Amino acid sequence: MGCDDIRGTSVSKFHYSELVASGVTIVGVAIRHENGSIATMPKPNRHGDVIHAMVVSGHSKPVKGEQGFLLSNGEFVGRKFALRLARENGQLLLNRGLHSELYSEDLW
Repeated sequence: MGCDDIRGTSVSKFHYSELVASGVTIVGVAIRHENGSIATMPKPNRHGDVIHAMVVSGHSKPVKGEQGFLLSNGEFVGRKFALRLARENGQLLLNRGLHSELYSEDLW
């Protein structure tokens, strides 16, 4: 399975409360590559699946960039912001409360 490239998607266009109020949820894993492209895969994929797909599609190892998540409105957000959003909208499988960043294992 390949990954989608959402190049040019901006980060956090909306204020946090607007995201929560509009019902935006986390729908997939994503990596914002250092070249600006954003590769995504839907749940229940993991970041490792995105890395594998990026390497298969020609990115060199190690894949460098920020790991984060794709929102239902098409935005990329980093792990810290995603954790806050997932807590607020009830997406966490278990609220372990032990880390400051979200991992896909926390969601699916």
